[in-house]
Amino acid sequence: MKYYPVGLDIKDKCVVVVGAGPVAERKVRMLRAFGADVRVVAPHATTYLERLALAGRICWFKRGYRSADMKGARLAIAATSEREVNEKVSRDAKKKGIWANVVDQALACEFIAPAVIKRQGLVVSVSTDAKNPPLSKEFKEFLEERIDEFFSGRNK
Repeated sequence: MKYYPVGLDIKDKCVVVVGAGPVAERKVRMLRAFGADVRVVAPHATTYLERLALAGRICWFKRGYRSADMKGARLAIAATSEREVNEKVSRDAKKKGIWANVVDQALACEFIAPAVIKRQGLVVSVSTDAKNPPLSKEFKEFLEERIDEFFSGRNK
């Protein structure tokens, strides 16, 4: 499969994240960094996501996923450890014309989320076309060091 790299304006757009564990937390952090209106659906959440919900920075539905949770969404991310739930999220999103990303299941995705670096107006994404996510992460970390060096030298 080949993915076309694109930048999406998700500022103030509703993105549904189903799941609230460490993987979902990473997705939520990145979505919020780009201004998304994040709605999380999961019976339990990481401490960080609980704090965001208590502060009103995300909307957390503290329960299992329902098809109606897709209402108003522009994107959906399925990040649970339950394959059946992730597949249902993907099917429901497709029915409503919503692009879905199913973590660790590239064939069920309309889009993949690359590894992203965001520094001082610079946005760099790294992807292996969903073939080798650990390599994307490793290369992102390599680039982060270089970018941080670049900006620290520039700001002197």
